[in-house]
Amino acid sequence: HRVARHNGADVVGALLGRLSDYVQQRLMELTGARGHPRLKMSFAQVLSLIGPGGGRIQQIAHIQQVSKQAVGAVVGELEGLGYIERRADPADARVQRLCFSPAGLQLLSDSVASVDELAWTGPTPALGGLAAAIDAPHLVARAQRLVDTRRR
Repeated sequence: HRVARHNGADVVGALLGRLSDYVQQRLMELTGARGHPRLKMSFAQVLSLIGPGGGRIQQIAHIQQVSKQAVGAVVGELEGLGYIERRADPADARVQRLCFSPAGLQLLSDSVASVDELAWTGPTPALGGLAAAIDAPHLVARAQRLVDTRRR
């Protein structure tokens, strides 16, 4: 392992990256199994920025630091799947707001249920897989050594 030759922070960072990748992929699988098989990782970057009052493509593009066209492409896919819809902004009818459709609200509910299933509910196969995927004992030991070193 090339990263193991660097300092403890590099190893912890690499393992946390593996944890993040694993959690994202596993949540996609669990949510897909709840009736959303066509999800893509790119959808989260749009869905997470649509609040209760809706969201705007320009605002999402600015926050994500991507073009309006890139966000618009993802929005088109989400609309095609029935998760979001465009509505006129009540304050300015020229502005379109992205809002969750009933199917989109169900997706949110199912996503939360997937987090609950994956997360810390006890010794489940998902949690066992999580521990194996990130090499949890190694991560904890390295993190502790890093903390101990910094305290000295």
